Amino acid sequence: MGSRTHTLTDAEGNVTVTELDLDWDKLRFFRNDELAKTDHWALQDREMTDEQIAYRTMLRDLPQDHEGDNANEAMDAWDAHEKPEE
Repeated sequence: MGSRTHTLTDAEGNVTVTELDLDWDKLRFFRNDELAKTDHWALQDREMTDEQIAYRTMLRDLPQDHEGDNANEAMDAWDAHEKPEE
């Protein structure tokens, strides 16, 4: 996930760009999904790179690192963090 920007193009080719408004439940859902998608990085027979470790740590820490902020600010911080290569 990592972005609140949503782009739609209609049949006539008109483009509409909107910023999604997230609450903490939605953000946690997206965050948990991304953690599940990167769980294979942490398998016992693999060694995670420092970048992979930092990315997963950032995801796990999003709620407490942005406590008091709204979920949109936390999502923007996630969006600013580049996902490492597999």
